[in-house]
Amino acid sequence: MTHEGYHRFKSENGEEFGSFEVFEITSRSDNDPDELPPGWFWAVGFPGCQWDGGEPEGPFPTSLAAFDDARDCGWKGVHADAREV
Repeated sequence: MTHEGYHRFKSENGEEFGSFEVFEITSRSDNDPDELPPGWFWAVGFPGCQWDGGEPEGPFPTSLAAFDDARDCGWKGVHADAREV
């Protein structure tokens, strides 16, 4: 099972808020040193919009690891700005 796609952050008390995307980079070109390395990532944002929280977090070895990290960061307030979106 993959966790690729858009999900909601969940607060410590279970309240859902904001949105984040889990996605996979499978390869990279050797020509662009700023390109993300292969692996799973997550980023704050809503479907059809640009990411809100800056650079994506990752890479992670699995989609579940990226998903869990996003949910963990969201309820700890690391991405509290997602509550306002």
